[in-house]
Amino acid sequence: MNVELKNQYQSESKPSFLSTVVSKIGIGFVVFFLLMGLFAKLAEEMHEGDTLGVDQTILYSVHSLHGTLLDQIVPLITNLGGAVGVIGIIGIASAALATKRKYLALLQMLVGVGGAVLLNMLVKGFFARQRPDLWERLVTETSYSFPSGHSMASAALALSVVLITWNTRFRWWVVAAASLYVVTIGFTRLYLGVHYPTDVLAGWSLGAAWVLFVAWIIGGISRRNKRGKNEDYLS
Repeated sequence: MNVELKNQYQSESKPSFLSTVVSKIGIGFVVFFLLMGLFAKLAEEMHEGDTLGVDQTILYSVHSLHGTLLDQIVPLITNLGGAVGVIGIIGIASAALATKRKYLALLQMLVGVGGAVLLNMLVKGFFARQRPDLWERLVTETSYSFPSGHSMASAALALSVVLITWNTRFRWWVVAAASLYVVTIGFTRLYLGVHYPTDVLAGWSLGAAWVLFVAWIIGGISRRNKRGKNEDYLS
């Protein structure tokens, strides 16, 4: 009798196939498609020129914040979302992950961020949007504008770190720090006048979507390699 009750309890407590799909795959895919939908909408509106008025209005509002101190600080802060800053952060995180033998998490980091950078170059070349030219810039940029590379790389890096640390007790601190990092980098691109707001939003959405796609692929590899173990590749 006790055995039957135990089996019944285990059967009832075991998550259904549907709930497992929703929790492990469904939510990620819903967010992925929402992000891709946002990017597609931004790209369409940008291509048709419907966002230019709003873009310029926001840029002029941000430009009104210019001051001597910010003009000196912002060009330095924006580098945290550029090649030097991102590579530096990845280097530190990669060393920590390698030391703990979290190789799939390391793969998530490298493919998530590195792939986002390469994807950004391809998408920029496809849309070939010229950068804003509303005032004299504090920095020089020669590549195309849509989507923002700094915003895309920072979003990919931040979300990768959040996923890797999600099963730790520090996850909400990481979420807060990652959000601040992403928003700050996006603001600096507007402050410097090198991107339109739609460039920044597009970079955030496409960067995050790419990382979720990579996480789904690597998560599938992890589940096959660790089937039957109560272990997550990101923990």
